[in-house]
Amino acid sequence: GALFNALSGSGWGRALLLRQPALFTLGAFSDEGPSEERLAATSWKSVFFGRGWSDATPDSPPSASFDRAATVLVSGPEPGYIATALMFLSMARFIKEERRRLPLVGGVF
Repeated sequence: GALFNALSGSGWGRALLLRQPALFTLGAFSDEGPSEERLAATSWKSVFFGRGWSDATPDSPPSASFDRAATVLVSGPEPGYIATALMFLSMARFIKEERRRLPLVGGVF
């Protein structure tokens, strides 16, 4: 920590840290990017919890407490390079094929 703090405090030190990431992180980071093997071995998983109302609309806000709940588990391949592209493709496909299911107005209510 002390070496990093000392080097990051000056312009030449920051330039050195940026030029030699593998040296200063003991190989944890490099400027070469991940290998194919590392990409293939990496995955992610997220759990989303949601609560809401079964009959709420923008014109008729709910007056009672939540009456619906959902838990969604989403997982996939490596998130930085592979999964991001897959997520955007999935969103684009949904918008193209299911446009009629989307609300005419957006936002949180």
